[in-house]
Amino acid sequence: MAVRHRPDTGIPDHPAAWLTAVARNAAIDTIRREKPLTGKLALLRTETPRRTQSRRT
Repeated sequence: MAVRHRPDTGIPDHPAAWLTAVARNAAIDTIRREKPLTGKLALLRTETPRRTQSRRT
């Protein structure tokens, strides 16, 4: 993967550190992406009236 993303520089000098940084950044991105979504879902739950399901026969 490093070779694909870094074709000009090749494999990093410290691959384990590079992988750790990539994993950390991916986790931070995930948290940043989910935080607004969680808030929006909470708003939808409070603002949307519940509908009762009726069966039509």
